[in-house]
Amino acid sequence: MAKAIQSSMWREFGLMCTVGIGDNMLLSKLALDLESKKTKSGIARWRYEDVPNRLWKVRPLSKMWGIGGRMERNLNRMGISTVGQLAKFPLELLEKKFGIMGNQLYYHAHGIDLSEIGAPLMQGQISFGKSQILFRDYTKREEIKAVLLEICEEVARRARTYNKVGRTISLGIGYSKDELGGGFHRSKTIDFPTNITMDIYKCCLMFFNKFYSGKKQ
Repeated sequence: MAKAIQSSMWREFGLMCTVGIGDNMLLSKLALDLESKKTKSGIARWRYEDVPNRLWKVRPLSKMWGIGGRMERNLNRMGISTVGQLAKFPLELLEKKFGIMGNQLYYHAHGIDLSEIGAPLMQGQISFGKSQILFRDYTKREEIKAVLLEICEEVARRARTYNKVGRTISLGIGYSKDELGGGFHRSKTIDFPTNITMDIYKCCLMFFNKFYSGKKQ
């Protein structure tokens, strides 16, 4: 399946892509970020049993999805410099220090992801959307585009699941508080309804290229 996706992306869009496979969304994301780009095939798979040998060795902590520079410095001051040390740190102390984020850090260090893949369809709902809070500042355009593509795929997948299409596409981006906040929100109604990932992505990319100021996300 992963190779078929790569072949399809290259054939239809001329894009080379890497693939992360995991027992949950977190492990697949970690496999994508930390290993797939280093493999010859561009494919990596992480399972729960791989966590001690692969995830716990990761350092610096900022290489771990969800940990930015500021959080890394806070954890370093607590004597935590590897994901393995984070996994073995008392949960109650992490929650006391960081609240719900401490709970998430602890379980992510064990390779456990408690988040839902997609929100349920509400009765009478006529739109599909997805919002995502980034746990570190994104400044590179290619990184931001990758996140946009992931979000577009999730929205398109949900639309296809319910056999729906749409014409109005909206994108909103908020800047980091380090940049004094701000951002933009734009919408566009396209000529033909769609639930195709790349149709939605191209529209969002147009918004991004036109209105993004270069500030941290």
